[in-house]
This record gives sequence, structure tokens and C-alpha cells, in this order.
Amino acid sequence: MSSRTFIFSPVCVSGLLICVCLSAVQGAWGVDQAESEPLNFTEHAKSVFRAHCVSCHNSNKTEGDLDLTSYSALMQGSSSGDVIEPGSADDSHLFQLVTHAESPKMPPSGQRIPAEDIEIIRNWIDGGAINASGSTPVRKRKRRSLEMTAAIGVRPETVAMPVDLPVESFAKTTRDPIAVGLASNPWAPVIAVAAANQVVLYHSAPDAKERLLGILPWEKGQPTTLRFSRDGSRLIAGGGRAAVSGSFVVWNVTTGKRELTLGDELDSILAVDLSADGKRVATGGPEKVVRLYSIDEPKAENRPTELREHTDWVTAVEFSPDGKYLVSGDRSGGLILRIASTGENLFRLPSHKASVTSVSWRADSKVFASASESGKISFWNVSSAASGKPVKSFDAHSGGCLSIAFTREGDLVSGGRDNLAALWNLKGKQLRKFSGSNEIVVSVAVNEEAGLVFAGNFAGQLKSWQLKDGKPRGDLETNP
Repeated sequence: MSSRTFIFSPVCVSGLLICVCLSAVQGAWGVDQAESEPLNFTEHAKSVFRAHCVSCHNSNKTEGDLDLTSYSALMQGSSSGDVIEPGSADDSHLFQLVTHAESPKMPPSGQRIPAEDIEIIRNWIDGGAINASGSTPVRKRKRRSLEMTAAIGVRPETVAMPVDLPVESFAKTTRDPIAVGLASNPWAPVIAVAAANQVVLYHSAPDAKERLLGILPWEKGQPTTLRFSRDGSRLIAGGGRAAVSGSFVVWNVTTGKRELTLGDELDSILAVDLSADGKRVATGGPEKVVRLYSIDEPKAENRPTELREHTDWVTAVEFSPDGKYLVSGDRSGGLILRIASTGENLFRLPSHKASVTSVSWRADSKVFASASESGKISFWNVSSAASGKPVKSFDAHSGGCLSIAFTREGDLVSGGRDNLAALWNLKGKQLRKFSGSNEIVVSVAVNEEAGLVFAGNFAGQLKSWQLKDGKPRGDLETNP
């Protein structure tokens, strides 16, 4: 037998190497298909989730209401809303969790899953988050639910500013009261503070010649909750005596004249708001009832409409800026969206696992936010509220978030038990931190006219910072 010598040309060797490399790449993805074909859930992403995630996220144990065992369950999302944004891994909540860019981190052990598995998830989502080989990629959803497209409101021709109001304190206290009620005028440099037996009005600008603008008396116990009307011309306060009585008062901001006193409730009012048209007042409190008062022609014998769907103390109420909706929250985490004119229950929103502490509407009336003692903040879109899931939900304050307020531009200020106030965008990213409270932040407000964020804390201090850069701008007294 004669021996044969095989000689490979450089071209053949190069071609062989290319084939070997291509085979290796295809083997790494577990496919034998063209490179351009997108990854799919069934053959690729599912095995990653099964290896690292399904012990906590399966049909029998759905932590965060998230099931990763099937494509249909995954695409239904979690208690935090949709977790996949097809076509964009960076906008997908689930991807942010597995990369530890957001909390709670997945898995919770503290160690990220292997980089190659993260890349599989990224490529699967970026490729359209399809179910199986041959499936049509899901079109990338436009994030319209987070876009602010409507006008933010019209500045009134005459901006209401207090004129010649009394500035004598009606209460003597051994310590500064805790400012559980704090409100900002939407069009004027004025903030209002609920103090002991009175409401204090301050000029919000630190360089104002006279900062104390007036003190309004409250004779029926303590004021606990405040709101300015949407045009800034009126101020409404609710409160009372715990387990004894509750009522609310409406003042003219310019003159300080009391225009209305109403309410004969059996406990102190914990939440109050005035509709944009000035025709309705909503209240909530320990009686587990939302009451809708018609104040077109107020009479002593007027009976409010009582809405009794809540199962615990009603802790938050607010009308949408356009006057169409009313949202209310309770101590058990219940959240209800209603028709404002009738009180009709539209949707029950079971996102929070602890007490709802605060709600706030964005200026375009399309999005509202809710905060909870769990520390979580949720953003809701009216058009998708029927799903019962928020657009976005994230952990904002360890120990509990106690107060929230939207800015004109659609960002959100919050404060909580971690002694901090903070500014967030609609993706749940912290834009700014307002430090220096050193005590639990119980209330926050944003005054756009002065460009300041205000926060009342558990020590009775009222602190302020510049909205644009977080620099402190001094303190005010809750009982001057």
C-alpha cells in the first residue's frame, strides 16, 4: 500500500476554521440554525429560568406574583406590572432584576447568574421575546403609558397670594408639631403646614422679605391633611378629634376667609381633597368610608354619598386634575379607582401588601402614583388599570414610604422612614437624593414657583432643598 500525503491550501484551512468557529457559536446557543434567527423562550430562555429562578417563581410559589415556568405566565407579568418589554432588554423589569440594576435582586442570594445566561436573556428579549422557533417576534411596545403628552394645566390670570392675614399663633406647644399635613400652591410661592390647632402659610422662597404669610385657626381638634385647589385659590384642611369627630374647612387663600366648614364624621379625617371644579370634596378616615360631599349649595343637613368598599381605614384620597377620577387607598393596602362624579367603583388595584400611605396624580391625569408602608411606590396608567397591575413598581424607602408628590414635569418626590426624601423618574430611577433630615420624613411637597422641595420630619422640622440639585435651603418652624 502506498502512502499518500494530503496538502491543504491556505484557503481550505481558513474555510475549515470558519466552519469550526461557526459550529461552536451555534452549539453555544444550543441551535443549529442561521445566526440571524432570534432566540426563543422554549429552547433558550426557559432553561435559564429553570436553572436559576423557578424554585421561587412557579405556578405553586409565585413570589411577587411572577411565574416563569411558561411563556404565557411570564408575559402576564407580576404584581409590579409587565416584566418584559419585547425588543428592549434594557427597558425590561425582569432583565434589570437579574442584572441587579434594580431591586429586589434576582436571585436574592446576592450573586448574579452567569454572564452567558444573562446574555441569553438579553438576546431573547432584544430579538422580540418570541415563544418558539418560527414564532413572530413581538413588536416592541411603545411606552406610551409613561409619556406625558397633555398640558400640565393653565396658570390662572390672577395668582392667589395671602394678603394681610393674621400671623399670631393660636397654639402653645412644648415642641414643634410634626407636619403630617403639608401642601404646596401649584401656581404661587406658598406652602401650607398643618400644625397644632392651626394651619401656617409660608412664602416658599428663602430670600422672601417676609416668609410667614399667615396663620389660620383650627378650633376642632387637629388638622391632619391639607390640599390646595388646582388653581391655587383655595386651601382645604381636614382633621378633628380621634374617635370623636371629624370635619373639613375651605379657606380663600388671598383673604384667609373661611368659605366653608362641613362634615359631621365620627372620627378624625385622615385624607381630603377638593375637585378641580370646586363642586365636590372627598374625605377618608378610620370609619373605612370614602365620603363624597357636594358643595354647590352647602347646607348643614346635606348628606354625603358614602362609598364603603374599603375594608380598613381610608388613608389617602385624591381627585385627578381633570376632575374625571378619584383614587383612594386604605390601611390594608387596598387601592380603588372611581368615577369622581358618582363614586362608581371602576377598578380595585391589589398591588400593595401594606398600608397605602399616599397617592398623587400626574398633571396630565393619565398616570397616578401610590406609596406604601412596604416602601414600595407604584405607577398606574388609567388606560391599563383594568389589568389590576401597575405600569411600574419599585422599592423606594426601606421601612416604608410615607408621602409622595408629582412635579410639573412628571417626576415624583417621595419621603420615608429611611430619613430621606428623593426624586424619581417614571422608570423608578432615583434622580436625586435630599439628605439631612436625620429623622423620619412624614410629608413632602414640591413648590415649582420657588424650585424647592419641602419635607416635614418626625422631629417637627420643616426642611427644604433645591429641586434642581438637592442643595439644602434651610428650615422653617411648624409653630412660629
